[in-house]
Amino acid sequence: MWAGRFFEAGGREIVLDGGCGHGVALFDGQLTGELGLQDARVILTEDQEPAVSVCAIAPVGDTDGDALDDVLMTIRQPSTQYPLLLHTSPIEESLAPADATAVLTPEQPEHRRRALASGDFNGDGFDDVAIGDPSFHDEGTDTQWHADDQDGLVSIVNGPLSGEVDLTQADARITGRRCRNWNSDGDFNEHASTFGRSIAAGDLNGDGLDDLILGSYHGCEFFLSDDKWGLAEERPGGEAYVFFGPLDGTLAARDADLIFIAEGAKEGVPDSREVGWSVAHAGDVDGDGASDLLIGATGIRRDGFDFVLGGAYLLYGPLAPGGVDLADADATLLGEGLYQFATTGSSVAGAGDLDADGFDDLIIGAPGDGQGGSLAGAAFVVYGGPGF
Repeated sequence: MWAGRFFEAGGREIVLDGGCGHGVALFDGQLTGELGLQDARVILTEDQEPAVSVCAIAPVGDTDGDALDDVLMTIRQPSTQYPLLLHTSPIEESLAPADATAVLTPEQPEHRRRALASGDFNGDGFDDVAIGDPSFHDEGTDTQWHADDQDGLVSIVNGPLSGEVDLTQADARITGRRCRNWNSDGDFNEHASTFGRSIAAGDLNGDGLDDLILGSYHGCEFFLSDDKWGLAEERPGGEAYVFFGPLDGTLAARDADLIFIAEGAKEGVPDSREVGWSVAHAGDVDGDGASDLLIGATGIRRDGFDFVLGGAYLLYGPLAPGGVDLADADATLLGEGLYQFATTGSSVAGAGDLDADGFDDLIIGAPGDGQGGSLAGAAFVVYGGPGF
């Protein structure tokens, strides 16, 4: 479910995303009572478009400068290809593929799972679109593991967008690197880095341009010193990255302006796991006028507990370039120690100022939390404040 302004300036509407095969619907924001799909203002289902299945939809900001949010959909075609369709607002009648403003074709269009974010990275007044493909893999000339194998891809396309857009020609292209680690037999295992699994955007360094925030919960590159990078040979704990705007050309994960590594990763045995499962622009949590960063890590562990807690790390802005060990985060928000596999930190978000105290607040999801019953799930609201 998403919210945005799709019909008229000043309004706010709701998008319901049913997943592949179930369609999408847009409702006017003033909702009361019990509603059905017949009450939606705009709807797209397989009954209307039998050859197309909508797999995901998300607002992507204002790509055309009309003060309304636009939407980007991933669809599945009979050829098992997954292109993306951009519909610019106002969306009055149709989300059909034939009415799309732009069709974006990914480099490996057979991949279904994608992460989306938007922001004005180049400062031209139009929101730009970032598309993550954590399944992307380029083995090069053979199938053997190489340190420079590309694994995971984020493509950035500057707005405004129209017509056919080939993402091999994206304005910026950022790749991760395939990882390997030791197994119990003393041999290397290789595994996907999941680079681009989570994406967010916001101005974290206060220069007026939006910055790109990326997560890689199996990431294995980590910061050693000001001018040296290394490979975590044992049990990489995941990473998060920030690339300051503007973004242009071909980049790699190690080109990030900021890289955040798991606690203990420098020693080869991280105390936290799956750092970067989720990332978010947190807003101004401590009220100092600068934007803050929230990084979800579903595998955080602590002494005294026999199982994974999960949680999130909060870092106050403005942020300066460099490498950051998350042991030095400004705040660590731990999941409850009662529920194994609560996966706290699976989703994180800046919630705005929910209690109207002048400080932005946070929401952290735990889909496996058992307080309401086995695997009932939970969401935690954390209020911001001075010296948080």
